[in-house]
Amino acid sequence: LVGWVFYLPLALVLPPMLYFALDQLNIVYQFWVHTCVVRRLGAVEWVLMTPSHHRVHHDRRLHKNFGGVLIIWDRLFGTFVDEAEAEAVAGLQGRGGGGEGQRQEEVALFGVLPVVA
Repeated sequence: LVGWVFYLPLALVLPPMLYFALDQLNIVYQFWVHTCVVRRLGAVEWVLMTPSHHRVHHDRRLHKNFGGVLIIWDRLFGTFVDEAEAEAVAGLQGRGGGGEGQRQEEVALFGVLPVVA
């Protein structure tokens, strides 16, 4: 379910300008969760999908954190894993501190230079 076919029912019900605005807002939000610059966001992480949660989603060894905007659904249905827990579960100890391997991976995956702490 990718692309316009999935959203077609909404486009048929909502006014076109509202549909367009919501679609653009979703694109901006999805761009934001793929950043490597933002690490942790505190209390916001209890409700919204953040870059930290999305990094867990992209880990090939874990099938967790599926929410696109709201992480609360993953918490309710048991598919949530925090980034710190994911590092322990997937055997990533030592990589979470911004090591050289993590920096190279972020540059390769996302095409950005990570922030050096």
